[in-house]
Amino acid sequence: MKWNRQQKSILSTVVLTSFLNPFLISSVNIALPAIEQAFSMNAVLLSWIITTYLLSSAILLLPMGRWADLTGIKKIFRIGLFIFSLTTLACGFAPSGYFLLLFACYRGLEGP
Repeated sequence: MKWNRQQKSILSTVVLTSFLNPFLISSVNIALPAIEQAFSMNAVLLSWIITTYLLSSAILLLPMGRWADLTGIKKIFRIGLFIFSLTTLACGFAPSGYFLLLFACYRGLEGP
């Protein structure tokens, strides 16, 4: 079977974005001790970093899927990828633990 350029592009995009979600969750879990020291956060706030991301992803999964059905999958995928990239960058430059929680919540909006 010979694949054309568009099929290869679609496959690589899907594979990459499917990899990002579990990769970032596991990398944040590994970084929790460093986050605790940098922001002087307690265990409850640290657990909310992962929980806010997962909750926002789970809550918005069906509505965003429906919105994508109505307006176009490519458009919503691009918007979601942009939001994800922007909020992931913002998490890296968060000035405090509370901002990190806020950006982690917004990062869940894209839901790859």
